[in-house]
Amino acid sequence: MGFKKYIRIISGALFVLGVSLLPSQVMVLNQGAPVTVTAKVDSTHITIGDVLHLTITAQYGDTVTIQPPEMGNQLGDFTVLSHATPTFEKKGQQQIAHFQYQISVYDTGRHIIPPIAIPYYDADTLKAPKLVFTPDIPIYVQSVLAAQTDSLKDIRPPVMPPTSWAWVWWLLGMMIAAGLIYYLWQWYHNRPRVVPKFRRVKIEPAHVIAFRELDQLLNSPLLQKGHYKAFFSELSNILRRYLANRYFIPAPEETSEEILRSAIELELGEEELHLLRAVLTLSDQIKFARYIPKSEEIERAISQTRQFITATRKEFETTEIVERIEDFPPPPVEK
Repeated sequence: MGFKKYIRIISGALFVLGVSLLPSQVMVLNQGAPVTVTAKVDSTHITIGDVLHLTITAQYGDTVTIQPPEMGNQLGDFTVLSHATPTFEKKGQQQIAHFQYQISVYDTGRHIIPPIAIPYYDADTLKAPKLVFTPDIPIYVQSVLAAQTDSLKDIRPPVMPPTSWAWVWWLLGMMIAAGLIYYLWQWYHNRPRVVPKFRRVKIEPAHVIAFRELDQLLNSPLLQKGHYKAFFSELSNILRRYLANRYFIPAPEETSEEILRSAIELELGEEELHLLRAVLTLSDQIKFARYIPKSEEIERAISQTRQFITATRKEFETTEIVERIEDFPPPPVEK
């Protein structure tokens, strides 16, 4: 007869004889055994379906060998859900073994965890083990429902939700938002298209522009009519515009002294500075002091202007660029 079958027969016999033994009967069966066993649970009052943690502890001497209890899927009224790996420890001359199980019961009332047999050997020559039993443990199981709610009750009548006008405001807000989106979409697609306007611009060297303006001034009737102030004002402006185009300084807005200081910072030569100073000084005398120049002074000023432009010119080829000057809507389409 196998060991496991032997344990099952002993456990079955105990259950058939009385489901559980009285504590005094357990003490009689365990009397004289070299193994002391205890059993405990985490609670003796549970709710139906709760999981109980059952711990069996066996304490024995070094000459005794014990084996885990043969536990099936059912322990009296309880269902064995799982079990942990046994643990062993040594305390002085005693050995201590712990066996842990998770059990549950699915009926209310008083239930008993029956005594559990622990097999052990106290001699190496024994062929069949001896048994020591755990005390039985009463467990009280309550229903999930409270006592006053055990009976079924009728369902509650339907409840109408409270009347609210919030949905009206939500709907109105969504309609306004939709109308605004539609308006912006129509405006975007029907907006006047901007048509760019371009022009071609020639980029000429500064001295070419200055010589052309000087020739136009000499061909004007200002000198013949004796308009010396107007003639020398334009002569001075030609020089100023040339300096602005050639050296990128704000000469048209500067005074003669400021122009000369800028020319010194540009590191112009002494000869060029002398020519520029002579023309600007004579022009200021005529414009502001009403000085009447002599014919040789006029000729010398024109010559000095040409010499200064020639000495400081920078040669490069005339370039033509396309310049965007404005944006304007297209002409309306006649219907």
